[in-house]
Amino acid sequence: MFLRTITVIFLIGIIISNISFAQGEAAVPFLLISPYAQSNGMGETSVAVTTGDPLAMITNPAHLGMQIGNGRFAFGYNHSDWFAGINIKDLYYRTYAVNGGIRLNDLFDIAPVLTLGAGYSRVHINLGKHTITDAAGPEPRGAYKSYETSDQFTISAGFDYLIKASVGVSFKQIYSKLGPFGTEQEAVGGEARVNSYDYGVLVSIPVIGEKTLFNDEPFRIGESLLPYFDLNFGMAMNNLGDKKIAYIDGDLGDPLPRYARIGIGLNVGFHFEREETAVHPLSIKWTREANDILVQRYSLISGYYEEPGWKYRSGLGDINFFNEVILGETNPESIMKTGWEIGILEFLYIRRGRFEEAVHRGNRNFSTNGYTVRFAGIANLLRSNTTPKSNNSVFVFILNHFDIQYNQSNLNTDEAHHPLDKTRFKSVNVILQL
Repeated sequence: MFLRTITVIFLIGIIISNISFAQGEAAVPFLLISPYAQSNGMGETSVAVTTGDPLAMITNPAHLGMQIGNGRFAFGYNHSDWFAGINIKDLYYRTYAVNGGIRLNDLFDIAPVLTLGAGYSRVHINLGKHTITDAAGPEPRGAYKSYETSDQFTISAGFDYLIKASVGVSFKQIYSKLGPFGTEQEAVGGEARVNSYDYGVLVSIPVIGEKTLFNDEPFRIGESLLPYFDLNFGMAMNNLGDKKIAYIDGDLGDPLPRYARIGIGLNVGFHFEREETAVHPLSIKWTREANDILVQRYSLISGYYEEPGWKYRSGLGDINFFNEVILGETNPESIMKTGWEIGILEFLYIRRGRFEEAVHRGNRNFSTNGYTVRFAGIANLLRSNTTPKSNNSVFVFILNHFDIQYNQSNLNTDEAHHPLDKTRFKSVNVILQL
């Protein structure tokens, strides 16, 4: 009987399940990696942070409905050499997203602003190329590539009438190829497929601004400064459905990493407007959220044997929204994330964040930092000084509607030599705002 050696993939699986992804309670834990650099720079917060990043819909589908505005098309790409702390060759993590949407008010005569968006995204983790040998000797008998992917198809709708709100849902196709299992005679494949879905909501309440719940006229300081203050709320449920994922025996599958996210956020800043000049000199964002994996493991007594069992939990699991998110109290049964961002002239954004988790839940504790450089900031300054004098329609269109963003974030663990330490995310976004 010829045995196939897959020790590398087993090593990766053990590390992923027990070190990096909080508890090791579910299969395909790559779905729990935070998928874009902006989020990772703020402690992996994402559910209640208003952002134009097209990759944000992977964690909360409602982001798409909030991003549409007057209509847009966007593309995002993110890359990370995964587990940089142990430097495993060919182990990397990538995400892609493309989305677009329209404002329904441009098509129908309706009072509140309604938007509708649709998008596609892919999450991909490459686990490397591995050599197959057998009991006859170390000579290679073949090779295989291990990887896991998830394809998301997202639809989202937004509403803007005194408050801004959006809802969204993503339908997911998950595929895992860990390698050839079993014996030469059995030839059992280590592949699995399963469908799942996410849904989310995002609400932004303008407390101070151009038009709020409390006033119809813009609030001004002097003639030129327009301050604003928005309060945000977000919630998302990921990897839902009662299905399980199995590689060999369909009756003995493991649960998907069902996940709950809930949080709040604040947006503060001001606009400067004078004659033909309009700039956004300063913006500040702060957010806090609590997360929990909704899988409960337990033991069953079958005859004289104790067998492992599991079930999905409903609701928000062990999250206490008021104590954790509002008051900021820690909970050993859930994950706490906090982050902030400072934006200068819509050109440079600086971020910091914190991720905290109890020892018995995975013991991931790390700080993050990151930044973004945007073309939109340069375009605003050029538009204010150049556009009225320019006869180049293409140039004017680019200044008014086009944006390119480069994002980078870094993760620094409290524990020395942790596999996640020094992990870096890099992403590029291209946005056409109509």
